[in-house]
Amino acid sequence: MDLVKFQQFQSAVDATFWADLGDLKLESLRLSEDALDWRPRLLPTQHSQTPGAILSAPQSLPPPGAPSDPSGLVLRGTLLPLNTLANLKLASSRQRAVELEISRLKRAAASEEALDDPNVLVGCALVVYCDLKSCTYHSWHAFPALLPAAPFALLGPTRSVEEWCGGGEGGAGPEGEARAEGEALSEREALSEKEPRPDLVSLSTACLERLRGPALAWFLAVEPASGQVSALSFREGMERLGAGQGENLTLACADCGGGERHPGWQLRSLLFFVHARLPRVREVRALCLRMRRGGLDAQHSIVLRVGLDGVAARGSGEGTGGDHRDEKGTAGEERGLERVERGVASIPALQEPFSPSFLDAWPKWVSGWEPTAQGKLAPRRVDLSSSMDPSRLAESAVELNLRLMRWRALPELDLEAIRAARCLLLGAGTLGCAVARTLLGWGVRDVTFVDSGAVSYSNPVRQSLYTLRDCAGGGQPKAEAAARALAEIHPGARAQGVRLSIPMPGHVFSDAQRGAARADAQALSDLMNAHDVVFLLTDTRESRWLPTLLGAAAARPLLVINAALGFDAYLVMRHGAAVEDEARDE
Repeated sequence: MDLVKFQQFQSAVDATFWADLGDLKLESLRLSEDALDWRPRLLPTQHSQTPGAILSAPQSLPPPGAPSDPSGLVLRGTLLPLNTLANLKLASSRQRAVELEISRLKRAAASEEALDDPNVLVGCALVVYCDLKSCTYHSWHAFPALLPAAPFALLGPTRSVEEWCGGGEGGAGPEGEARAEGEALSEREALSEKEPRPDLVSLSTACLERLRGPALAWFLAVEPASGQVSALSFREGMERLGAGQGENLTLACADCGGGERHPGWQLRSLLFFVHARLPRVREVRALCLRMRRGGLDAQHSIVLRVGLDGVAARGSGEGTGGDHRDEKGTAGEERGLERVERGVASIPALQEPFSPSFLDAWPKWVSGWEPTAQGKLAPRRVDLSSSMDPSRLAESAVELNLRLMRWRALPELDLEAIRAARCLLLGAGTLGCAVARTLLGWGVRDVTFVDSGAVSYSNPVRQSLYTLRDCAGGGQPKAEAAARALAEIHPGARAQGVRLSIPMPGHVFSDAQRGAARADAQALSDLMNAHDVVFLLTDTRESRWLPTLLGAAAARPLLVINAALGFDAYLVMRHGAAVEDEARDE
């Protein structure tokens, strides 16, 4: 008879999981390498050519003592956060993670909790090193499982649900071909002719109802006469099996397998539990459910009969418990996956009635390390520096907000033109601070402040870019302090400050001051010509006079916005850029 071959899980990690894990390491764990409670989700197969996965999401790192999320197939596992990449590469670190998870699996298999929550029987371990400086994450997933004393045997061909419900024998794959060549059916295989045939609609309804719940495994009872199917809880099914009422029962579970006719990795743990708890049960019919477009995929969901009592295996698989992978993670048997504890001369016989302490010394288990996409047994590396750098995160968040505004309210908004605008702010007071922050919110990144004053103690309460420390020592130059504050608010801002006095009419200059006034006027003209938009935000009419003239006389179109807002005045005027003749005619 052939061995049951299991498809190993594939891992998937949401990028936000790494962000949460990095924050947890930085804020709470620090240098600790203590194991964490890890609760990934099992995602059943949704397409015949795409296997399911074990997903790590932000909810996979719950606070201590938190209950499981009832909205999905949540597993239990062990996460080992390491401090260095060298520690991750040490075999002892990986062995520690697997041994911790194996210990948890032994406790789970011996507990009553497993009867109510079979999810705890599936092993998951993750060793990870978070390089927080470069936002790179090194990880290696393992899916340990306890192994029986002898490999599980495949009794008869693996069939699809369609074949099971329709009464077909299936026979796809090597098993069916061998039997087609004349291999005699054993006594157990002949019994499959008498098994009840379920109604496909009833079966699908019962399974989909159970898949909406939190348990990954349950039992199905088939009424022999009508074929109607009813779903039983895992505990109720185990009780019926133990009472010798298993003829019409089927162990059903959500499956992560792909297109092959091999069950997923989780069935291995479920079969071991049934075998350990009920050693008199010699065989179990198992249904591995795969989904497609939200419904049961009857063509690719598989049904198999499994011998639990140590039927002799054929070929090279006898020593490995039917692990369906080689060194490259493809087909065959991978060396070194199975581990038998040293110092144990033989595997003890199963006991009945079951003793909770019996599994404490169970010596046989498989580590189940996941290979890379290239089939090598090595950790994986994820580089999220481009998406997790705070500067880029801030940039993408602002950009997304603007895009949503354009998509929902103003499709003709030209965000690219706004982003490319170079803005000159004359005055870094109350208006200047408010305008600068508003420009940042609209995506403008190039902002230059011009002001000749210093921050005084009365400014921070009214001018949002300054704080009390800017007032110390006679006050920081306003233009430079505002530019620094803008860069702290948004690291993507390219802000600069220029300390410059704007020459004003009515102000008398001495002979010594005339040269400096001409230099200031020329510097102001050069600054205005180097920008696309000029905001006149000073607090007097005289200081806005010269910039207005320079804007009108600019060599190229220049948008000038004059804002005279105060207690006794309210004026905002746009001028400087020529209006098209057609628009003027209209």
